[in-house]
Amino acid sequence: MKNIFLSLLVLLFFLPLKAQEGKTDSTKIARSTVYVELLGSCGFYSLNSDLLLTHRLKKNKISISAGVSYNLPTVDYGHKYYFTSAIHYLRGERHHLDIWLGPTFRMESKESYNAENDKLMCFAVVGVAYRLQKPQGGFFLSIGLLKYFPYTEDDVPVWGGLGFGYTFKQQTA
Repeated sequence: MKNIFLSLLVLLFFLPLKAQEGKTDSTKIARSTVYVELLGSCGFYSLNSDLLLTHRLKKNKISISAGVSYNLPTVDYGHKYYFTSAIHYLRGERHHLDIWLGPTFRMESKESYNAENDKLMCFAVVGVAYRLQKPQGGFFLSIGLLKYFPYTEDDVPVWGGLGFGYTFKQQTA
C-alpha cells in the first residue's frame, strides 16, 4: 500500500501544470526542465523534473522540483527507493544562485515480501547551487552543495551534487 501511495504522490509532481491563460507575453521564458542529478538529494543519482512558477519576474524566481531514484539490492540492504521534492529560490537571469529546501523520502524494502521489514525514512535537505538555465531554454546545469537533516554519524556532513538536462522551449499558441 505504501508503494502505491508514494508512486501516486510522485506522479502528481510530474503531471503538467497549466497556468491561467491571458494576454500573450512577448518575453516568453522556458519553464519546464528535466534533468539527471548525480550525487544529489537522492543519493547517487536521480531523475528530476523542475517547473518555474514565477517566470515573469526578471531576477527573482521560484521553482518546484520532484525526483525519483532506485538502488538495486545489495548484501546488506534490500531495494531502496528515493522520492524528493523541493522549492527553489533563484536569483539571476541566466546564471542563477539557487537556494532550496525540501524533503527526501527513502524506503528500504528487504528481499522478503513481509511489509514489517520495510523501513521509511524522511530527511530534510537544504542546498545552495550555481544553476545555468537560459530563459529561452536548452541546456541545463546545476552544481551545488547540500546538507541532510537529521544528521547521523554515518552521514557525510556536506554532500555535493551535479545536475544536467534540458529546459524545454516555451510553445507559442
